[in-house]
Amino acid sequence: MSERQLAEALRDIADAAVVPSLPDNLWRRGQRRHRRRVAAATLAVAVVAVLVALPLARHRSVAEPVAPADVPSPVPSIVYAPLPWQRTVQQAPVGPAALIVTGEGAFRGSDVFGGNEGRTVVVGRDGRYRLVNGPVEVEAGWDAHLSPDGRFVAVGGPVEGGADAPFDSTSIVDLTTGRVRVYAGNFPAGWSPDGRHLLLHGNSRLVLLDVASGETQHMLGNLADPRIAFAADGARLAVQDGPLLSIVDVASGKRGLPITLEPRRYLAGPGAWTPDGRIAFWDTIAGCEEECRGPAPEVGEFRLSLVDPRSAATVPGPAVDVVRGHVPRLLGWQPDGDAIVQTYHPPHLPGGGERGPQVIALRPGGGQTLLVDLPDQAHSVEVAQDLLRADRFGGAPPLTARLGDWISGLMNPLTLVAAALLGALVVRYLRRRRRGMADRDRL
Repeated sequence: MSERQLAEALRDIADAAVVPSLPDNLWRRGQRRHRRRVAAATLAVAVVAVLVALPLARHRSVAEPVAPADVPSPVPSIVYAPLPWQRTVQQAPVGPAALIVTGEGAFRGSDVFGGNEGRTVVVGRDGRYRLVNGPVEVEAGWDAHLSPDGRFVAVGGPVEGGADAPFDSTSIVDLTTGRVRVYAGNFPAGWSPDGRHLLLHGNSRLVLLDVASGETQHMLGNLADPRIAFAADGARLAVQDGPLLSIVDVASGKRGLPITLEPRRYLAGPGAWTPDGRIAFWDTIAGCEEECRGPAPEVGEFRLSLVDPRSAATVPGPAVDVVRGHVPRLLGWQPDGDAIVQTYHPPHLPGGGERGPQVIALRPGGGQTLLVDLPDQAHSVEVAQDLLRADRFGGAPPLTARLGDWISGLMNPLTLVAAALLGALVVRYLRRRRRGMADRDRL
C-alpha cells in the first residue's frame, strides 16, 4: 500500500468514527465524585475506629465491678431529665444510687416503643443516669422505693430483666448487677432503716418481707390506703389508715390501740419518726378547693406537728416554715435538727407558676435551704437514707461525665447507623462505577 492509499484509508476511518461529546459540567462532576470517594473513605475509617473503641468502652462500663464513688457530695444539687436512649440498669449497672426520680414527659417511657411506659430514673453516686423500665407507671416514694444504702430499687409490677413477673408483684432491682428478683402478690410500701426488710402492701394487708431469705410476716389487715413510717431503730412501725394511727411492734407483729387523729392530719412521710421517738404529721392549715380543681386534703398549706405515740397528744416541736403545694413528704432528719422534705407546687395552684419537685431542708426556728432542684416534668424523688442522714448533699452536676457516659452508651446504635450509611455509599459507588464502565464500552 502506497503512502497515499494509507492516508486515504486513515481519512475514511476518521470520517466514520463517532466524535464523543463531553458534558459542560464534566469538571464539576469529577470534583463531586472525588468528594464522595473521600467522604466514603473517611466514614469507613470512622466506622473502623468506632468498632475498635466499642469493646473498650463496653468493658469499662459493664465488665468492671461497680463500686460506690468516693466523692464528698454524691447527692447532686440539680437533677436533669434523662437523655434519649439512656441506658438501663441491665445494660450498664450504675452501682448504689444517690436518688431516684419519676415523673412525666422525658421521665416517662413510651407504650409504643417497647411497652415501657413506666420509668424510674436512677442517679448514681458518680452522676451517671440509668433507667429501670417497666410497663406500669410508678411514683418514687409510693410504689418505687430506694433502699437506705441505695443498692436496691423496689418497684411495683414487672420491670425489664424480670422475666414473666405478674402485674400484682414487687420487683427488686439490684443496681450493682442489674439482676431482678420478683415477689408476687403485693406491692412495695417502704424499706426498714437497716435495709433488711421491705414492707409490702396488697389485698388490704401489710406484709414484712425478709429480702435475704424471702420469708414474709403478716403485720396488719383490713387497710385501704395506708401511710407508713419506720422508727429510726426499725423496732416500731407507724401506720395511718384514714383517721386511725396504729403503732406496730415489728418483731412480734403486735399493735397497740389505734389512735384517732385530728381531721386533715397526715403522717409526714417515710421519715416521720424523730430521733427521740416522736412522730411528725402535716396539719392542713389552709385547704385549697375549687380554685385548685382538687380536694382540700391534697393541696394547700401545711405545718409540721409532732405527736407523742403513747399519749397521742401534740407535743412542742421545731417551728419550721409552712409548706405550700401538694402534701409534702418528710424524707428524714439530720443531726442538726433539719427536716428534709420533698415539696411539689402544681401549676394550677394559686400564688405561683409551675415548679418541679424540690428537696429542701426546713431549719428549726424558720428558714429553708434548697438541696435538690428537679425539672418541672418530675413528680417525686427519693434520696438514699444513708446519704441523707450524713448530709451528703450539694454535689455539682457532672455534665461532662454524664455526656461521656451517654455517648459511650450510644456506641452500639451509632455503629449500626454508620455501617448502614457506609453500605449505602458503597452500593451507590459500585452502581455508578458499573454505569461508567458501560458508557465507556458504548463509546
